[in-house]
Amino acid sequence: MSPELAAKLPSTTNAEEALHSKLYQVAGKNNDLITGFDGLLRLERLQHSQWEAASMGQPIRYGKSKRKVFEQDNALDQPVSKQTRRQKALAKTRVDKESLYEGRAPDTKTHFLAEKRKQKRSQHHSHVHHSQPPIHAPSKQHIPSTHFIPSTPSKIHPHPASAALLCLSPEKEKLSVHYQDPSSQKSQVQIIGPGPPIKLKATRSLPSYPWSKNSCWLDASLESLYCALSYYGHWEEFLQFAAPAVQTGSPIAIVELFKSLNARREWPISSFPRMEDGRPCEELRVIRDRLKTSLFQMGALGSGLGADEYHDTLHWFSFLVNPSSPHTTNETCQRFFSVWEQTIWNCSGGTSDHCLVERVQICPAGMEHPQPAHYQQYDGSIKKWLQEHTQLKKAVSAANTRSCWRHHTGLETNNQSVFCDRAAKEIVFWSSIPVVLILKPAVTENHAPDWDFPRKIHPLSAKDGEEKDLVYEMRARIFYNGIHFVCYTIIPTGQGAALFFYDSNGSQSSGYSVHQKGSVDKLISGPTPLCPSGYHTHAVPRTFWI
Repeated sequence: MSPELAAKLPSTTNAEEALHSKLYQVAGKNNDLITGFDGLLRLERLQHSQWEAASMGQPIRYGKSKRKVFEQDNALDQPVSKQTRRQKALAKTRVDKESLYEGRAPDTKTHFLAEKRKQKRSQHHSHVHHSQPPIHAPSKQHIPSTHFIPSTPSKIHPHPASAALLCLSPEKEKLSVHYQDPSSQKSQVQIIGPGPPIKLKATRSLPSYPWSKNSCWLDASLESLYCALSYYGHWEEFLQFAAPAVQTGSPIAIVELFKSLNARREWPISSFPRMEDGRPCEELRVIRDRLKTSLFQMGALGSGLGADEYHDTLHWFSFLVNPSSPHTTNETCQRFFSVWEQTIWNCSGGTSDHCLVERVQICPAGMEHPQPAHYQQYDGSIKKWLQEHTQLKKAVSAANTRSCWRHHTGLETNNQSVFCDRAAKEIVFWSSIPVVLILKPAVTENHAPDWDFPRKIHPLSAKDGEEKDLVYEMRARIFYNGIHFVCYTIIPTGQGAALFFYDSNGSQSSGYSVHQKGSVDKLISGPTPLCPSGYHTHAVPRTFWI
């Protein structure tokens, strides 16, 4: 808007007051800084959706809704008895509040204030049940018959499906939650805590998914996600938005991952055969295959390929976090797994400085960043690349210079107040970082380059990271040789962190994770970590250090 036109507008207009009213209704009032920004983002999404609807030809309606008008028209057609004198007198003084406020903003402050309702506190007693490990592995008839839990109790298996309590971590006391599997009213989900730490001296291998029908792409990603969520205190955060969706039957796609991982947690490590026995874990194979079937049915594997075909190791996971219709997106899930990227343009050319703030972009979980072209720019250091996106000063100093978005080629129509032929700075930074960050560097055809992945990365300075516990620590590292996926996982034990190597199609391991002797930092960190010959880094899941 030109300054001359803006000067003609009065200081207060009905349109301005109406927009203020809508702002308070959507974003609320007296919010904290971050909560207020979230409210402004919701308002921006609402305005943008209304603008898109209007640009497509949908009329903007004011006043009473069609339903209200339809009800009033039907009421006129219905025969009514004659009103008495008392009814006529009351009708003159009565105020129809619905018709008064329908189609326009409220006029009083009371409509902006939240209702104060007294909530009755229900006292819940949380109980944590830790069943003793079974004497031997369960037989095939005790394999879970549903997608994520066994439907019949077993004397061998210590976790019956009829358990009603939501058992959480023994370190933190939580409330007990009851809910049922939406596919079966008789079965109930039982969430099991991580249990005691692993004793490294007695456990040299961990059970996992055995290979079957090109399943290595799903095996490696599932093993990495299970390690990142189950062993480092993030399972409670995950179930806060995943478990209620199971209870209500909400079409949130991430529920499929929750069901599969929760089913694996139902089986204690001691219930599986040892790696030395040479028998694969058939129970985990059943759980994995049912997840793969569900992913194929919901379209998470892409089009044109079957469930047993070869797929990308993280494409399905990105689909669950940011699904397409008919599945609904969950903002809490997106913030938990995805990076929110913000782009700001700043130009000091022309008659006045001007800037452009683009809409926030939600990057896919397991995003293909950084690109091979960035390798020389950051000396192959993932730490430098990540901190440039999380520290605003570094993002500004590394901003790209491009033509201003107001650039116009018509020389005769150029107007200094409208068009600009200067260069603008494009500043890109992360406005929100997830709890589980998965970096998947893009590579060339020969799987180069190999980036330097340290075990710990501080998004801010090292001092702020240690004081505020803002540290990203590596939990797993997936490798790829062009035809097969393997991974390393870092597992906490009673003697500290230990490194395990997992190959679902290993000739000796039979789908088990095998302990690797040596220093974890030396084995898993750097550009050339310990890995089989011909393999290169494919993806690195990280979580906050707790």
